[in-house]
Amino acid sequence: MKQNTARILSSLLLFAVAPDFSALGVTKVSFPYTPISAASLPWWIAKEARYFEKHGLDVDMVYVGASPVIVQAMLGGQAGVGAGGGPPLVTNVLQGGDVVEVATTVPYAIQSLIVKSDIKTTADLAGKKVGISRLGAIPHYTLQTIFKLYNVQGVNVVQTGTTTQAITSLSQGLVDGIITSAPFTFRLMKDGYRELVGPKDFRKAGIEWN
Repeated sequence: MKQNTARILSSLLLFAVAPDFSALGVTKVSFPYTPISAASLPWWIAKEARYFEKHGLDVDMVYVGASPVIVQAMLGGQAGVGAGGGPPLVTNVLQGGDVVEVATTVPYAIQSLIVKSDIKTTADLAGKKVGISRLGAIPHYTLQTIFKLYNVQGVNVVQTGTTTQAITSLSQGLVDGIITSAPFTFRLMKDGYRELVGPKDFRKAGIEWN
């Protein structure tokens, strides 16, 4: 089963590498990005390996907790480029906005639903609270995809903010599960939490980002 709507969920690279501007001086660039996970490795590697500098760019990488905030920053003129998830970008385009997708870097789902150990199946989610970063962001759409795949109803969706805030909410018992990705999934499972639905389940269901 291929889920066409999943196409908007993958992480996006909204950044065009410029030609070598070394002879013209350095161009300062504010680069908001999300999430703090393996999906953001390309930007970190480019920064640490000084690839940006090679092309005459002084990139200030700023972590932002959710993709909708990045799009808002771009629309407000606070940033010209950024990296984040697809849903707010698609919404902006449908509303007549001018934010442009340059490339998709993650062609499949990489997020997981991590829950308390006493939640054994997706049916157990009924009546529980699940944390997402922000309505309209990738975690929100990932959770909606899980609801459709497993016909889950009666779940209370809670906006928890950044990944750190989501993990804190889970550890304090404010929510029963969260949507997050590696490396945080490994840490949480080591601490006794359960990966109820993960990337392998999305691939098994035939969900692809095209």
